[in-house]
Amino acid sequence: MNLLELRKKLDGIGIPKEWYLINEGIKSDRHILEEFHGIWKYYYLDEKGNQRNECQFKMEDTACQYLYDKLNELFKYFPPNK
Repeated sequence: MNLLELRKKLDGIGIPKEWYLINEGIKSDRHILEEFHGIWKYYYLDEKGNQRNECQFKMEDTACQYLYDKLNELFKYFPPNK
């Protein structure tokens, strides 16, 4: 899976865009996926600016699948109020 496919899949299952950022800088209370010099990094940035659950990946598809799985699992337990 690449970034375009990831965004489509997240939109398709209704994951709120406020839950994550992908190569778009940082904001607190978000799941962040960023690429720098061929290394993909995932982490959750809490409301106090602390990085939690950091993981690094060498492959875009592995990083994208990780973020998708993480958000999909959260969505099952914490669906947004509509």
